[in-house]
Amino acid sequence: MLSQLYRIASEFERRHGVAPNLLYLNYQHFDQLRKALPGLQSNEKLLHRLGLQLILQNDRVHPGVAWSSVRARAV
Repeated sequence: MLSQLYRIASEFERRHGVAPNLLYLNYQHFDQLRKALPGLQSNEKLLHRLGLQLILQNDRVHPGVAWSSVRARAV
């Protein structure tokens, strides 16, 4: 999971000239990510470490990244 996220984030930055600040995952991907980083079990610590805002979507098939100038907020 981590290598896939690194790959898509690097590709995004190479294409757009800016690092992504949004991470799109489904709940299963998010569980896998949390298992891959066992020392960062709280959501805040995990997202701070990644440097990304998280957007969880039930119907998302593959992880994705994007950049937005608007700061995301929890709903």
